Parts: sequence; structure tokens; C-alpha cells
Amino acid sequence: MRAWLESRGYYKAILAFETIRQLETGFRKDGTTPKFDHQLSITRLLSTQVDKFLYPEETLIVGLLHDLLEDHETPESD
Repeated sequence: MRAWLESRGYYKAILAFETIRQLETGFRKDGTTPKFDHQLSITRLLSTQVDKFLYPEETLIVGLLHDLLEDHETPESD
């Protein structure tokens, strides 16, 4: 996925990709699927339709980051 993002020049999406890759460690609720696989599968699905989006890079970024606030505490959540 990263190579595909690079080939498109989606550098903000690469930053989101690397951010979520570092944050989403461990496994999902099933105990076997890596957490990062979920964001990656959503983004792969979105990438099949990227030519139809008005803002393709931003749409991919949303796919990568869509669980960020739900899965990680923020200073405001204290």
C-alpha cells in the first residue's frame, strides 16, 4: 500500500499510513488479526475507487485514520 501511495504522490497519506502503522500495534478483538490490518483493508478498498473521489488523497487518509480517536486516548479525554 505504501508503494502505491508513493506512486501516486500521496505524501500526506503516507504520513497517515506511517502514523497509524506505529500506533496500531497488537491484535484486534479476535486475538489473531493485527490491528493495523483493519485500517489497511479499508484503505485498500478505497483505493479501488480512488479515481471516483473528488478528494482522493484525503479520502484515503480518512480510511487510515478513521479509528484513531476511538482507539487511542487523547489529552481531552481525561
